[in-house]
Amino acid sequence: IRLWGWGDSSVGRVLALQILQECEFGQFFLAAKPGVCPKDRLLCNTSIPGSCRMDFNCEDYLKCCTFACEKKCMDPYEEPCMLPFKRGNCLTEVQRWYYDFEQHSCRAFTYSGCHGNSNNFLSPSDCMKSWSLS
Repeated sequence: IRLWGWGDSSVGRVLALQILQECEFGQFFLAAKPGVCPKDRLLCNTSIPGSCRMDFNCEDYLKCCTFACEKKCMDPYEEPCMLPFKRGNCLTEVQRWYYDFEQHSCRAFTYSGCHGNSNNFLSPSDCMKSWSLS
């Protein structure tokens, strides 16, 4: 008599391969991408759910950094306050603030709730603090 087990079927082999890939991928997560995140310039009493948890949640060379009280994918070689505002492409409408590098002032814009960039602040005072310390 032969007893059936997971290893005896193609489903078992697929599951074993899936587990092996997840373990190998998990080890890959331990390494950080090159570059240094910009220093967070705000003292945050609360944190906002971010778009990443670690570097490898971010595309290409972007790093998962804490900036403006939330974790977000950022270019480690770019100054956030020099970026143009980016509305994003989701359906939410939230008022946020960005630093207008050409006008040297903070301005309001409507953020869609996702896929913006790091020049995105909750309040005009957060915006002012961030660029004045850069």
